[in-house]
Amino acid sequence: MLYGIEQIADKRGYSIITCSTNESIEKEAKILDFLCSGAVDGVIISTVAGETQLADHIGHFRELLQKQIPLVMFDRVTEKIECDKVVVDDFEAGYKATKHFLATGCRDLAIVNPIANSPIGNLRIDGFKKALEENGLVFDEEMVVPIGAEDDMELILSVSLDFQKLNGILVFDEITTVKVMDILRTKGYSIPNDISIIGFTNGELSKYVTPSVTMISQHGRHIGEKSASKLIDRIEAKVHEDDFETKTIKTSLVVRGSTLPLGYHKC
Repeated sequence: MLYGIEQIADKRGYSIITCSTNESIEKEAKILDFLCSGAVDGVIISTVAGETQLADHIGHFRELLQKQIPLVMFDRVTEKIECDKVVVDDFEAGYKATKHFLATGCRDLAIVNPIANSPIGNLRIDGFKKALEENGLVFDEEMVVPIGAEDDMELILSVSLDFQKLNGILVFDEITTVKVMDILRTKGYSIPNDISIIGFTNGELSKYVTPSVTMISQHGRHIGEKSASKLIDRIEAKVHEDDFETKTIKTSLVVRGSTLPLGYHKC
């Protein structure tokens, strides 16, 4: 995503400042306060604020707009702020991943969710549910395991899930996907023969672990390019002031070695 932003910014004569929140809403608030000081011409952000946190947090975004600093939100967005947005079709992504599990014979599925406070996680779960319903399967809320940044993942997964009854796990980010695979291997499970894995993001890491990971690609570079282009158009007043746009990016399933072949029925 960052590469796409850099490419467009450089091409159009802009420099970028990168700020990391480390999933901290307090840090995000401090960064937004700094950016409101006039240090930048515009802001692109994927907010860490969940729906329950927005009431106290939304004023930071409004202050940006009041100071006429253009804002583009991507991926994690809120409908409570009127601005340009670039989002992923997360419902479709959850649906697509689950359909692939089912097409490979995997029907006993779980979700590991490290973004439990984010609306995008809920959309992915809704897509998961839809695919199950279409195949006559019942969604079990207990098969969705939220993971916090400070949590002992191995302990939580061991307590929450009966691995012997599972044959597929959907994981909502790349780093957590690799960690889940490592936990399964240490417990003696073979991937994908015992348990198939599908993750999200499709960065470099997922290509080089063993087995390489079947991933939902969110086309991060394209998101970055669209976000940067829209922001710079705003800065240069190339679009009408109130003509806000939400661009939805479709996902792709990149099939690799962590899932069984299509039509496989051992699971």
